[in-house]
Amino acid sequence: MLGALTLAAQADCKVILDAEDKTLNTASHQYVTGTTGDTTVNAELIYAAGNIYMKINGKWISSGTTKEIEELGQKNRQNPKATKPTCGYLKDELVKGEMAAVYISNEEAPTGKVSTQIWISKTNGLPLRQDVDVDLGAGKAKTHNSTRFEYGNIKPPV
Repeated sequence: MLGALTLAAQADCKVILDAEDKTLNTASHQYVTGTTGDTTVNAELIYAAGNIYMKINGKWISSGTTKEIEELGQKNRQNPKATKPTCGYLKDELVKGEMAAVYISNEEAPTGKVSTQIWISKTNGLPLRQDVDVDLGAGKAKTHNSTRFEYGNIKPPV
């Protein structure tokens, strides 16, 4: 029975990783709200034509390529010392009129804990929303990032 649960958790992690990988190759506009303590920061990202753009202080800047992010992700996944997340399916839920499967992922490393909840479209396998909580331990700030993903008619900023 434990083996079956382990395989299910691995399959659930694969669904999450596949959705994140798919994002790298799909034009998207991401709206991020990050909170640390009493400080809230809003940011925007655009993934288009293999490039990543970030809006900082009202100005768009180039922030690398999706290929670089993909290579870093693959390297991290292959690192035998890297902590492996535990993942699970929670439920189905509507996000802006689209049915999504909601998954959770929890990872504990020596530097802290990361808990993620991600809403993945049941239609196309792309993330629609993601909430990430990071706890770096006693006496250190906790952060919460919430990201909303939009697809379709996405172009690099001018």
